[in-house]
Amino acid sequence: MATLGDKEGTFIEHFSLLLHDRGLPRSTGKVLGLLLICEPRHQSAETIQQQLKLSVGSVSTALQLLQRLELVRKRTFPEDRRFYYELEPDCWNRLIQASRKQMQWGVSLADEALSFSKDNDRLIGMRRLYQISEDVLGTIEI
Repeated sequence: MATLGDKEGTFIEHFSLLLHDRGLPRSTGKVLGLLLICEPRHQSAETIQQQLKLSVGSVSTALQLLQRLELVRKRTFPEDRRFYYELEPDCWNRLIQASRKQMQWGVSLADEALSFSKDNDRLIGMRRLYQISEDVLGTIEI
């Protein structure tokens, strides 16, 4: 991949801020942002580090997290000793399913608390939010 242009750099920066607001480290958002727009779609850790001007440790940590979240996969090529990273083909559906599981957990937690605090309007609101969110996520397929 050639050096990032202003538009690509701005996209990656804004994308990292979007994910940072959701609790992920900015470096992880930058790595994922790069993998969304890079050509070829697979990149070595070294190339990612050079393109984003991040430390080796930041890139390594980001790639490990993105692999654990099942958004990025590692691949190799014959006669090349390096590892390459690319988005999982169904990463967005995996993200939706993970979000659904979180919403289901929220419903279960609310139900547990409502068993000993039946008329608690805060818990009732919590349960409704998580149930509606889970229902909506269940209708989405990318």
